[in-house]
Amino acid sequence: MAIDTSADKPASVDSKRAVNARYNVLSPRHPENGAWPAEMRVDMLAAYLDFRSVRELALAVSRGDAPSPTSSRGTGRSREAIWAKVIVDEHVAGSRALRQNLPAHDLAALV
Repeated sequence: MAIDTSADKPASVDSKRAVNARYNVLSPRHPENGAWPAEMRVDMLAAYLDFRSVRELALAVSRGDAPSPTSSRGTGRSREAIWAKVIVDEHVAGSRALRQNLPAHDLAALV
């Protein structure tokens, strides 16, 4: 997927371009050996985050519901967005913590 990384554009413009490029032709893809890699392309990330399609993931990234790409790989037109699994996991953990709203417990009372 093509990403324009020119210095005169803010990062948000680059990540929106990355999200909108060539997503209609890709389907979510699970790893063949069952182990999720440390860095994922958009098709694998869509499967990891359980999106039905890469387009659905692209829309979530543009809304801020999914993390933006953490880096890119390749040169020129063959450049593609990459997501670091660690950053994706932190994003998911942070959004889950906000939604839980669990009541506070006295840990001493549990012992």
